[in-house]
Amino acid sequence: MDKIILVIYIYVGEMSTEKAKGVLTRIVEKMQPSSDSILHYYIPVKKGESRIECINPKTVSEDEYKTVKEVLEKCKKKLNEYLNGN
Repeated sequence: MDKIILVIYIYVGEMSTEKAKGVLTRIVEKMQPSSDSILHYYIPVKKGESRIECINPKTVSEDEYKTVKEVLEKCKKKLNEYLNGN
């Protein structure tokens, strides 16, 4: 399987560049990749909402699908926990 690419968009709104860098750094540290077959990219956004997307969906085996789904759910949970202050 080629690597799955997850893009994690982090809403930074009107934060200063320094504050946004700090927020992104803390999120990246908290959300270390749990699989070598999945790449994570973190993108700050000034409009919209924080979200996670898989940008290269493709046909995968059932086991690969389960692995990617578990990682995606863990990432979403960690991101929501961080954004909600937990």
